[in-house]
Amino acid sequence: RAPSMAVMGSSSSNFPLMAANPPPAPTTPSGVSSVRKARAERTDASQLPAPIECTVEEMAPQLKEVGRTLRQPVRHERSWEERLLAMRKLHALLLGGIARHAGFCRLANAELTQPLAMQLADNRSKCV
Repeated sequence: RAPSMAVMGSSSSNFPLMAANPPPAPTTPSGVSSVRKARAERTDASQLPAPIECTVEEMAPQLKEVGRTLRQPVRHERSWEERLLAMRKLHALLLGGIARHAGFCRLANAELTQPLAMQLADNRSKCV
């Protein structure tokens, strides 16, 4: 059964509140929906890091290592790769549930606030 259209005012009004069928998504020359293609590029699972689980004892050294890497000045191409790896490691730690540990917020504030602020302030940064 097709969904009914809600109509404002009397039954003779020609202004539906909601269309029964949404308009088609824009397509690229190849015929693939550009919206679907953009979503697939953003959610490509191969780009997501594998979750890294750690204990409460491992939390401080892990966050300190990420912060230390992000604090290093950019001197050469390898520095960018190290920053990217550090950001991916932080992402993996978060996916692994590090934020659930007691004391994470305090430690993250102490170790990562300044390095992440530097990362965001760097207009050339593609790691964020």
